[in-house]
Amino acid sequence: MPVPTRTQWFLLIVFSLFIRLIGVGGPALSHDESLHALYSLSLKSYEHNPMMHGPLLFHLNRLSYTFLGASDFSARFMPALFGTLCVGLLWLYRRWLSERAAFFSAILLALAPDALAYSRYSRNDIYITAFTLISIWALLRWLEEQQPKHLLWLAVSQGLAFSCKEVAFIHGFSLGLFCVLLLSFKLIHIMRNAEDPLSGQQLLLRLQEQPAFSAAVMILAPVLPFVTPLFIEALGGDPLDHDSQEGLILIFSVSLPLFLFGFILSLIVIPARQRRFFIESYAAFWMIQLLLFTSMGFHFPRGFASGISGSLGYWLDQQDVKRGNSDTLFYLSLLLLYSPVLLLGSILRAKQLWAKGFQRIPPSSFLFFWTLLLHAIIYSWAGEKMPWLVLHITLPLCLIAGSAFAQLWETPKSRLWKSLVLLGLIQMLLNSVRVNGPNADSFREPMYYAHGGQDLKDGLALMKAFQDRQPDTWIQVHNDFSWPLAWYLRGRQTSYDKNLENIPDFVSVLLAPVYERSYLEEQGWTPRMEVTNITWPRPDYHRMDWKNFRYFFTKLDAQRKFWPYYLWRGQPDMAPGEFPPPSRFLILTREPNEP
Repeated sequence: MPVPTRTQWFLLIVFSLFIRLIGVGGPALSHDESLHALYSLSLKSYEHNPMMHGPLLFHLNRLSYTFLGASDFSARFMPALFGTLCVGLLWLYRRWLSERAAFFSAILLALAPDALAYSRYSRNDIYITAFTLISIWALLRWLEEQQPKHLLWLAVSQGLAFSCKEVAFIHGFSLGLFCVLLLSFKLIHIMRNAEDPLSGQQLLLRLQEQPAFSAAVMILAPVLPFVTPLFIEALGGDPLDHDSQEGLILIFSVSLPLFLFGFILSLIVIPARQRRFFIESYAAFWMIQLLLFTSMGFHFPRGFASGISGSLGYWLDQQDVKRGNSDTLFYLSLLLLYSPVLLLGSILRAKQLWAKGFQRIPPSSFLFFWTLLLHAIIYSWAGEKMPWLVLHITLPLCLIAGSAFAQLWETPKSRLWKSLVLLGLIQMLLNSVRVNGPNADSFREPMYYAHGGQDLKDGLALMKAFQDRQPDTWIQVHNDFSWPLAWYLRGRQTSYDKNLENIPDFVSVLLAPVYERSYLEEQGWTPRMEVTNITWPRPDYHRMDWKNFRYFFTKLDAQRKFWPYYLWRGQPDMAPGEFPPPSRFLILTREPNEP
């Protein structure tokens, strides 16, 4: 395979943008997407809430609305841009992956089912993926050249990540610990080669000369104020109380000393020649937090206090809730379903590196495997397991597999490996087409969670047409179905109420639970349509536990069902009472002013 040209890179990036934008406004927004879309309409009314993660997504959505107007398309436009940016960023990795390997990795990231799906979905994870790629690039460049601009890029990417989503703690910890490992190896080397025993101060001075030392300080020190909730809980306070004056005082009384401690300690340990641009990088990190968490100053100090204390505090509490899938091997099951070729590539790359010997493994390859290992362990251990989080395991897999496939294609033999890889790439491509095409709003795909049903937009068209014919009437929505309807019915005369008795005469369209059909018909309402509001995947179909393994190997019927499910998610319709049931509502109408 010839070395990829700039034209080929450009065409790949354009193609990546095209497949991320085409039809992106078609499927109905999911429950979470509608929250993100609606609260992005005004930065003055938006105030940071850790339940919806960091503020960056809302600022980016608002920017998209400014140029494109508020719509399903514009709510997903920025994720599509950042998903394309992730593909383009791999151009910067050619110095470590090789020209061909970087191109292979870019192709994998462009077509991976989860990377493509969550580039077409208004969630934070594709942004974090981009910032992770920038952080890794900046860290590796800093380790090589120690140019101030690379430390600044590291600080900015980390700052944006922390203002985006709490998984930044995981990714920052991974990079920081990598630097600590490099320093540990260097410390062992120094002690082994020293002619005379070195004192602790001498060892510290030798370590301070290492670029990994400054990088570790830059990654870990600025984050100290974000551990404020741990201290507040130890003091018996509430880390989520940023509304009362007492709560605000407690949050800033803890976070400010942590900030000063991290900053002063950093200035003490950082070599004098690096202090100026270290201060600039530190300031850049915290200026990002100040501007974004306060919505450009509209919500200071509450938004800032919520960001510092609520970000980690809220999501640590949520791990005990164990939302999503409880299977420890959930992410492995998703990768086996959608992208087993990436797992195959990681095995092949490990085999290639093993043949070279441990001493010859470059730091970049070690970092890619290190990132994969820590992400896989931490995300699998965490209580909350959601399908979009698999993207953070897919990213290092693409970097590793791209290197493996590039080297494989340069090897004359290895026909078996090449055949397996080619077959796996075809399967991954077909999965991407299905997940982002006909099954983009289907409960059959475990890649999605709590997203809209296929008929939601048809139901919306029906009720809007009815109201348009009678402009003075209102739509009443049962509170159980507020989302995503609050987004779709914005600007219309709509009320939200659980009470189905004594409905005002000016209400002519009613959205109510399906089980209330008989009662409402008696009240003079006419049922028009049942709509699936939210669907969930059926976890028992891909749960990797002993019960499913035993069922598969002992029941012929299970083996017959396996291949249709694995290849195209073929599965029977849901039986009555099967878990998890979809959320469905009934659209009813009546003539206005009719009792």
